[in-house]
Amino acid sequence: MYDVTVVVPAYNEEAVIEKSIQSLYKMKCYSRNHKIKVVYFIDEGSDRTHEIAKALEEKIDCLITRKPGNHPMGKPSALQEAMKFVEGDFLVVLDADCIPPIDFVDRMIDIFNHDPKCVIVQAIPYPVTTNKLVEMFASIDECWGFFLRYLFGSAFNATDFLGRAGVIKTEIIRKYNWEDCLAEDLELSARLLMDGYHFKMIPIYVPEKKADSLKAFVKQRVRWGAGSYQVASRHAKSVVKSKRLTFSQKSAYFTYMLHPLTFMIFLVLFLTNPILRPTNFSGIMVPLIYLSNFFWWSFLFSIPLIASWLYVYRLSNWKMALSAFLLPFFVPIYWAINIGIALTFLFGAKWQKTPR
Repeated sequence: MYDVTVVVPAYNEEAVIEKSIQSLYKMKCYSRNHKIKVVYFIDEGSDRTHEIAKALEEKIDCLITRKPGNHPMGKPSALQEAMKFVEGDFLVVLDADCIPPIDFVDRMIDIFNHDPKCVIVQAIPYPVTTNKLVEMFASIDECWGFFLRYLFGSAFNATDFLGRAGVIKTEIIRKYNWEDCLAEDLELSARLLMDGYHFKMIPIYVPEKKADSLKAFVKQRVRWGAGSYQVASRHAKSVVKSKRLTFSQKSAYFTYMLHPLTFMIFLVLFLTNPILRPTNFSGIMVPLIYLSNFFWWSFLFSIPLIASWLYVYRLSNWKMALSAFLLPFFVPIYWAINIGIALTFLFGAKWQKTPR
């Protein structure tokens, strides 16, 4: 039997906080193999998250704590503060919109028993709903990353921690702690990988709410992209010089750290290598041909995303899969986001701490 602490940072989560607390209470009651402590760390927000959580604290036996001060601190700082309440052998990190299966802790910790060298076990966040096109695109987009991580992890031990739906050995996180970074999960993973630690991504699915509006999607992707560049600026040289990492591991981590730049390269290739030569046309036909080429490449780009989505989530809703070919309409937005992030970093802008 192990002592396990579940930490859930929450910021403006009044829509999901009650359901989250109830699901973790069921998980806690279900486990007969481990003693589970649940801690909700409520960041300063503008809604009733703390009030709702506090009303359930005694009823379901969890700890609800709130950050000091009047300004949001962001997820990395919230996790650092929450470490004061962490006890036992393992730390489970969940987002407030994650609803883990009732046997989540038992199944995740069982992986550590079979692989003593493993220090992080990562589950796969699963979309609660894909009724909206934005939710569908967000889940397919993330699935492409999950697929690559699953592939790189199985082949090269080069996956990473996603910042939610994962379990970490407490002794490891106390030794390394969370750094102040927009992508604190990738930053921690990079340091652990360079020191020779092992991670695993496994097909245990944790339902979570995906971005359901264009504004939320853009904000989330900007934060992730900026965080990836922060990690690259801190650790790229160390990753390249590391004698412990294989070439495959280095390549995998540069894929994670520089994914906004890869989109910019893809766009340059698209613009310089059209299927139809605009030089053979004139007038209004030139931009129309570029536009048609854009949608053609976007269509091809959608295929691996959809394939990975079907593979990772094992969904059989083919109507939804076919409708996903509308993704080209979202690709320009995604390119614009990532190109903006890449150019901003290339010209040396300073990214400040941003609440999650």
